[in-house]
Amino acid sequence: NARGYAPDITQTVWHQIESFAGYSFSKAHSASYAVESFQSAYLKAYYPLPFMVSVINNEGGFYRTEVYLYEAARLGAVLEAPCIQHSMEACTLKGRHVYVGFGRIKGLKAQTIQAILQARAEGHFQSFEDFLMRVAISLEQLKLLIYLQAFRTLTSDWKALLWEAQMHAGSAGTATASHGVLFAQEASLATLPTLDVLEGEVVQHQFSLLGFTLCHPFTLLPPEPQPRTYVLARDWIRHLGQVIWILGYWVTTKETRTLRGDVMQFGTFMDREGDSMDTVHFPAIREKYPFKGIGMYRLKGKVVEDFGCCILEVHHMERIPWKCN
Repeated sequence: NARGYAPDITQTVWHQIESFAGYSFSKAHSASYAVESFQSAYLKAYYPLPFMVSVINNEGGFYRTEVYLYEAARLGAVLEAPCIQHSMEACTLKGRHVYVGFGRIKGLKAQTIQAILQARAEGHFQSFEDFLMRVAISLEQLKLLIYLQAFRTLTSDWKALLWEAQMHAGSAGTATASHGVLFAQEASLATLPTLDVLEGEVVQHQFSLLGFTLCHPFTLLPPEPQPRTYVLARDWIRHLGQVIWILGYWVTTKETRTLRGDVMQFGTFMDREGDSMDTVHFPAIREKYPFKGIGMYRLKGKVVEDFGCCILEVHHMERIPWKCN
């Protein structure tokens, strides 16, 4: 006021400073993060796949592992399930192929991983029997690898391998660390018929053992009885002020409170092309249409612009079950 500014301008500026104080930090802190941001942006721009694999292995990212894998796929990567010939404990990159690490498999023990890597250091496995003779592994641990088709470089018939492993174990038992092999002797195997793989079995095993699927999540959507027109993120700008439908794979959600103390949410989804879509869920909508975990969602809302970015004010939301469920 002493400098001649109107009270309403003074209050507006003070309110902006006050709100910024909730998340501001020192100049030195800002500078250090700026350097890291520029370095990360450079690496992602010029070395996108090594950068994404490094982010996954760093375990310090903001998003779930699958989100980084899908981003790597969008940048040209071929996503590969764990493989006895190529995978390490962490995720690895070979050419354009990103191999999920053994360490991502739920239930696979560290000693099993080390046994595989030590045996493979002496040369690639030539057959399933060769693997069994060189790696000390229990039947239960072996099944985890078979379910994820980790032996696909040797055979694509993973169901036959389950039978073969079971028949071997039935005749000779499982390995101990002192033996260094799975079976004391080879079992006499019967000739197996061709075993059908039901739609969704591989995907379900990936969800169960990895926590995500390596196929594009939009390929798992069931057909709609009454198909709708869904707007991609890149086209939102053409629909400002309009109510649209979108289809998105859930990435993350952040909760905050209104000035009245009510809980509202901000959501981030991935569209069919891998682009991000930001949504806002006001208290009444959040309560009526709550998030129901990882998966695909159908949303309806109004496109608005905030600081040059398009956001969807959600009016309706529903989770869509997978085709394989």
